[in-house]
Amino acid sequence: MAHSPARTIVLPRKIRRYQAENSDLHDIYEKKRSAMSRKHFAKSIVDVQCNIQIVVDDLEHERGANGGPWLLGNNFGCVDVVACSCLQWIVRCNEYGAAPIAIS
Repeated sequence: MAHSPARTIVLPRKIRRYQAENSDLHDIYEKKRSAMSRKHFAKSIVDVQCNIQIVVDDLEHERGANGGPWLLGNNFGCVDVVACSCLQWIVRCNEYGAAPIAIS
């Protein structure tokens, strides 16, 4: 499981503080804290890696389908900037052995 120190330190403290300041919203903050813990912190790293691999494969397919070195063809655009940023993040994760994703 992927765990973050924010799960046990920062987020619960902030939510508890907000609950104390807004007693009429106590139940809502409790539901939020519960939902956050299930949604963001209980994911399997293997599932996350599979989802990232699907995106990388889709990007490669789009690049090839448009006939150019870039995602939308011959011209470098905003979508290429975002894709390059994401791929750089993946490469850094791979260097640390955190998320072994295949990049062709």
